Amino acid sequence: MAGGLGTILSIPLLFPSFKIQFLSFLLIAFDKIIATFHIPCSRVPEDIYVTLAFLGAWPGLVIGCIICNHKTSRRTKRNFQNRIFLSILGAAMLKGYLLLH
Repeated sequence: MAGGLGTILSIPLLFPSFKIQFLSFLLIAFDKIIATFHIPCSRVPEDIYVTLAFLGAWPGLVIGCIICNHKTSRRTKRNFQNRIFLSILGAAMLKGYLLLH
């Protein structure tokens, strides 16, 4: 088995640059502010979060959700959490397949 931990950590879809993770964190914070203060502008669609998670920005999303307590508190948010998890899992499986072939 070639690679090891160094190879896994260098996989962009699993651990992207700090910039995209920070951007995803800011999007979560921005959406939380809009939701909390009922600001009359468009919310960030959940599909954007799922796409960012698939592209590897999941650490920023998870940290943002926890710190801002956004999309974590109600039972109705389970669908969102499951979609993010499946997106992360799908990206990891795709990268694993690409590494082996």
